[in-house]
Amino acid sequence: GSCTGSSVLLQLILNGHAPAAILLRETDEILALGAIIADELFDRSPPPVLCLGPTGFDALAPFALCRLHPGGTVLAGASPSDLDGAVPVPPPLPLLAGPTQTPTSAPQEPVRLTPSDQEMLDGQHGRAAQVAMRVVLRMADLQGAPELI
Repeated sequence: GSCTGSSVLLQLILNGHAPAAILLRETDEILALGAIIADELFDRSPPPVLCLGPTGFDALAPFALCRLHPGGTVLAGASPSDLDGAVPVPPPLPLLAGPTQTPTSAPQEPVRLTPSDQEMLDGQHGRAAQVAMRVVLRMADLQGAPELI
């Protein structure tokens, strides 16, 4: 089904077999959700998930290897020695910052919350509601939502 990707990624993270990074041509909220759930519910660091866009993703096509550096720089080459002096592909847009990646685009405005939303986020309605709200807010942020409805 359409949600299999998030559960497969979650299992890979939980079993210690996740990829080092996920480089995407287009935003994939389903994969991102698996990484968010691993982080929020299981306190397991997900791999960096980056959206390279068509130009950046297509620039990687001819190469066998790539390396992700801190700050989100992606280098590509035909062999490991090529990666030392490789030219970076166009800057990616971070979907999720992993342990080696920090956002490279300007931060967007936070999602506006109602008082009730803020109470849930603050844990006033229990731990489960708080974690659920954090997941919802991360997905809303990923999608660029200005507020919850």
